[in-house]
Amino acid sequence: AFANPQFRLFWGASLVSIIAFFMTMLALGWLVLDMTDSAFLVTAVSAVVNVPMLIFSLFGGVIADRMNRRLVLVASDGFCLIIITALAALVIADVVQIWEVFTLAVLLGTVFALGMPARAATVSNLVSHRDLASGVALFTTIFSSAQLVGPALAGYIISAYGLGVPFVVSCVILVPALALLLKLKIPATEPRAQA
Repeated sequence: AFANPQFRLFWGASLVSIIAFFMTMLALGWLVLDMTDSAFLVTAVSAVVNVPMLIFSLFGGVIADRMNRRLVLVASDGFCLIIITALAALVIADVVQIWEVFTLAVLLGTVFALGMPARAATVSNLVSHRDLASGVALFTTIFSSAQLVGPALAGYIISAYGLGVPFVVSCVILVPALALLLKLKIPATEPRAQA
């Protein structure tokens, strides 16, 4: 699958986007712990990101089937960038309130849930049938890699530079991911002729 330049572009953009998401997830938990010293609220903020994924992934599948997938991917990452930028600004300005953290966490989970089915469905648009198994396997490595790299990077950045910086770094790395997605050319799928 990596022989296809468009798949490589998509894979790189997806890896960076999902690393930014998992960095933000860890930073959100740390932020809530720092603000409230409540283990319950730390798990609650994680839940409010994940619950929309359970609910809205179904709608994301419909969107992936009916809309331009490149547009869905760009919109998803664009809205994630806006949400994480708002978090970064609130934390750095030291004016963040707990209700704002939870509201933005719900929005982040919703946007991520609506975009993920389009991301997964794009693999079959970019690789030939012969390379589909390879493409799917490589796509699944993104999540394993991002779940290791994102939180590890966020933890290091928080301990070295403070709580606001991982949100800023997430924003910064989302920009090239968006640029790569804007260059992506997803071939239109044509209905198969009836035999």
